[in-house]
Amino acid sequence: MQRVALGSLRLQSRWWEWASVTENVNPVLDETGAHCGNNQPEDVWLVAGTFGGQVSRACGWPAERPLAGPVVNLVDDEAGCQAFLADATGSVTFDGRPVPIQRLGAENIRFTAQAGNPSGFEAGLLKGVACGLWFAVPPAAPGRHVLVIRGSSGDFATTATYNLTVRGTTAY
Repeated sequence: MQRVALGSLRLQSRWWEWASVTENVNPVLDETGAHCGNNQPEDVWLVAGTFGGQVSRACGWPAERPLAGPVVNLVDDEAGCQAFLADATGSVTFDGRPVPIQRLGAENIRFTAQAGNPSGFEAGLLKGVACGLWFAVPPAAPGRHVLVIRGSSGDFATTATYNLTVRGTTAY
């Protein structure tokens, strides 16, 4: 599988802003995939795991965009990130084939959190240190695809299965 350069996507700040929305439309709490397309950037299609546990989501994915997200991730301070990454493990498969995982750590980020986000962040512009295991999948051919994300760190574990449908260049 072709490797996508995660650094070129500036993922951590962008993902935390995308995922720090109110509970009723939060992509991490989404149990069906109904909110997959909300507030997606124009150059990458973001996905999320869970706050712990398993989920299966069905959603569309525009053919022209790479898909990216965390296996496990955290916003904390540098020491917290170091401890988190020391125990972090995971795997990602796309249509049954392994996807490379990259360790991104101790990156100073800024993002805007909405009021009522389930991460407990205060609303407004926030600064922190982000880290995690991340992956990216190049744009896919039209059709049905399955993405499985499994990750853990310490007592935390998450599994997210995405049943994806790619239809030409139509945005979802």
